[in-house]
Amino acid sequence: MTLNNPAPTRICSILCAALCCVLICSSSAIGDPDLRNSELPGDLSTVDLKSLLNFDLVVTSPAKKEQRISDSASAIYVLTSEDIRRSGATHIAEVLRLVPGVDVARISSNKWAISIRGFNQLFANKLLVLIDGVSLFSPTTNGVYWESNELDLDDIDQIEVIRGPGAALWGSNAVNGIINIITKNSKKTLGAKVSVGGGTHERALFKARYGGAIGEDSFYRVYGLGSKREENRLLDSSENADDEWESYAGGFRFDSEPSLSDRLNLSFDRGYQSDIFAPNTPSTEPPFIDPARFRGDSSYHNTRALAKWTHNISELSSVDTSLSYLQKKRATRLATFEYDIWDFEAQNRIQPWSKHDIVYGLSYRYFANETMDSAAQEVTPSYRQTNLFSGFLQDEVSIISDELKLTLGAKFEHNDQTGLEALPNGRILWNASQNLTFWGAISKAVAPPAIFFEDSRIPLAAFPIEGSPFPGIATAIGSRDLESESLIAYEIGGRGNITDNFSIDLALFYNHYDNVFSSKQGEPFVDLSRLSDAPALIVPLYIANELGADSYGGEITSEFIPSDNWRLILAYGFMKLDVDLNQSGDISTSDAIETGSPQHQLSLRSLYSLSESIEFDGDLRFVDSLSNGEIPSYLELNLRVNFELSDQLDLSIIGQNLLEDSHLEAVGDVFGPPKTEIERGVYAEMRYIF
Repeated sequence: MTLNNPAPTRICSILCAALCCVLICSSSAIGDPDLRNSELPGDLSTVDLKSLLNFDLVVTSPAKKEQRISDSASAIYVLTSEDIRRSGATHIAEVLRLVPGVDVARISSNKWAISIRGFNQLFANKLLVLIDGVSLFSPTTNGVYWESNELDLDDIDQIEVIRGPGAALWGSNAVNGIINIITKNSKKTLGAKVSVGGGTHERALFKARYGGAIGEDSFYRVYGLGSKREENRLLDSSENADDEWESYAGGFRFDSEPSLSDRLNLSFDRGYQSDIFAPNTPSTEPPFIDPARFRGDSSYHNTRALAKWTHNISELSSVDTSLSYLQKKRATRLATFEYDIWDFEAQNRIQPWSKHDIVYGLSYRYFANETMDSAAQEVTPSYRQTNLFSGFLQDEVSIISDELKLTLGAKFEHNDQTGLEALPNGRILWNASQNLTFWGAISKAVAPPAIFFEDSRIPLAAFPIEGSPFPGIATAIGSRDLESESLIAYEIGGRGNITDNFSIDLALFYNHYDNVFSSKQGEPFVDLSRLSDAPALIVPLYIANELGADSYGGEITSEFIPSDNWRLILAYGFMKLDVDLNQSGDISTSDAIETGSPQHQLSLRSLYSLSESIEFDGDLRFVDSLSNGEIPSYLELNLRVNFELSDQLDLSIIGQNLLEDSHLEAVGDVFGPPKTEIERGVYAEMRYIF
């Protein structure tokens, strides 16, 4: 389907009218308390629910500085540590289902496709994911290996999710959204904690942590965890999918404040995951597909290290520097690779004039990847290293004090793949009253090609050719001539407290994409096939940038506190995406993009405290059907009951996907896994703190 591009000004007019109808018409009900000047508690989990609704949480992701959500000209949502604890989730990917507008689709027991505002797939190249500001994004495939990032969810302070681009500060791949997972200062995790659990799918869970102090201003924690998760079932045969997996991780964090002006953070994490990898690869012999040749045990080894120093010059001026290291090793019979990423960043915040708040910085990233070929994948050269240099400048101008702010900024990157990229944005924020804020933004963002898009030669499908002694093999062939995908985004939004116990947040968007990755068929040629070392007719599918796309939609979230012990969160998201073929004949990629993300998502979350010692929480979600993969819509429910047996001991019982025995959520990439249904599960977890 091709969308006739409407003029951006017309789109913005329509979005503005819709926004005003929802929020301004209800402004007469907004209360007068001055919440902006209220003090925030050190631990949000200790306040009552009504206070939690009214506090403007402090975030850092939208502007790379501390600010309240009400002062952010972005579509941002925050999951607090209390939200995470009461979710009942055991993996960070499942926690993200709680965020309005985030599309989380589980492909199998250990694989997820996660994106924001469309383009969802196993490796979503338009979503930037960070832990404490350090990217987890893999340049090899341009995505996140979610199964290889096992975290102790109890150690997460909050998760800040930006829907929409943030490239002017965070750089490439911050196209449709940013997820920043912020872990707790070790000062907040003193003492010991042990958790054990298990059930039907979450077969075995174990976590242990200890935190202590070194003197009066230095703190540390060490942790270890392990899990074993059971297999699901195949869609077509109801047989076991053989997708069970095990995961282990451990590490430490050290925090110190050697002076009133300085903060130091050191952290190190090491992880290991193992599973069975069973790709459906092509074969030159009938039936031209081979699910057994590359089947076997596979593993991840992961290392993540971070050193961060902050020097506060004054209340509104600081210097931040960080050095991080990320290593990932993936071993399978299909492909084995290892990469290392070194990343250095430095930024400064100054206020040279009374109405200007400036943040600027420089960064350098070094990436090195080594790949071992197999008969089903050739990467040339096998060793590749790239450099990324970048700098950014952002100025927040207070046009009318405490009421109207204009933010202008840009990031400039130079990478070895596509050269210089300029990523500007402009944002405006209007505080219409103490409890009502409107904002708008125009931004540019880019997604450079993955290393595998440039250097790989991968057989996708084999087939017989009538009258020919050779089989045909459709083969994806990379190119060093690829450009970055680009986005121009138009956003408006608003948020406000309608009453003391009811709030609403609305964001609307229109996105225009150019140079979207596609494939272009070339002239067939005869060559030796790596699959059999025999001649074959190679049908080349060269990776290209020939598609365009437009999307529009929005997300609305409301929170309601019926009583001091009950919190309700209702969220709805709509997204329509249309692809323009331009001169491309790549209809299959076009259809997969258009129909690979749900148009409608609806969720209702309830957090209810039956008494001081019993919690009863639920999460009901509806996800629209997908034509890509023939995935029907589904409605699912998670429930959690927690019993506080003593001040130190509690027991949780969690039911997952309770409305159906199993359901399909997503399909994998070209090699699989086969369609796998996600099963109902029940598990229990006991936690002891001392």
